[in-house]
Amino acid sequence: MEAGRTLDAEIARKLFRLVVIVEPQSGTTSLFDMATKQSRELPHFSTNSNEAYSIIQHYHNKGYTVQVKSDILDGAPYYDVIFVGHNIQPIGYRDSTLAAAICNAGLTLHESLKP
Repeated sequence: MEAGRTLDAEIARKLFRLVVIVEPQSGTTSLFDMATKQSRELPHFSTNSNEAYSIIQHYHNKGYTVQVKSDILDGAPYYDVIFVGHNIQPIGYRDSTLAAAICNAGLTLHESLKP
């Protein structure tokens, strides 16, 4: 999935089980905090490596390790992010940005864990 607000919303919904709201008039996407009944900004998981790091922490807390490799292919940088653990085949994703690679690898792992 391409980096952007749609990928950010998928991460929030699927990995962190957060309530995502899309305002129909403006198209603005936000999170709704059920405890405080207030909206807050949706993190930029797919475009900000610092915010994407929370995905690594999420899986690390569940016992997974992550391997990150970067290189240059045909003059352009790329990043491989691979999650390893729990008697599964390593699951990874390659993208041109680190944040998008982390997001897509995290979603791929999430989908592979569904019964």
